[in-house]
Amino acid sequence: MAAVMSNEQADIRATKFTLYKTIIRPDFAHCRETWTLSNKSIDLLDRFERVILKRILEPVCENGNWRKRKNGKLFGLYQECSMSSSIRIQSLKWLDHVMRVSKERVTHIQDSYVPDGVRQRGRPKGRWRDAVRRDLRKLRIPVTLTEDIERWLAAVEEAKGSIMRLLSQ
Repeated sequence: MAAVMSNEQADIRATKFTLYKTIIRPDFAHCRETWTLSNKSIDLLDRFERVILKRILEPVCENGNWRKRKNGKLFGLYQECSMSSSIRIQSLKWLDHVMRVSKERVTHIQDSYVPDGVRQRGRPKGRWRDAVRRDLRKLRIPVTLTEDIERWLAAVEEAKGSIMRLLSQ
């Protein structure tokens, strides 16, 4: 009887993960490749994702005491990178598109646009281009690699393995 319950629980968990991956995560991160992520927004995204994963994975009973799962174990059980890391990967893929698009296209014009006039007081807002270049420096991927799409995509795929460790520093 206990084995049947664990199989049912595993099926329910798999269904919840599927719903999270196919509905919640894509809907929440719509147009994510153009987002400029600040440290605060990264923290909020990661917190949001941890709350959902803790609800999906449910508490654990150890020695008769119930406790929530620890943050480090969540992504080990989920077996995918965090939402903020996947957004940063999508930004790197979008950079390849922006670098290769013709000079007349809106994508390229907007990326190279420099506004007129006097800027407001205070620190300027973070730009997408600066955030992507900062991520490239951390990952040690040269921007010139975008000229060869196969090598670029291979470098981005290789970076996926270490992205959580490197980009979180």
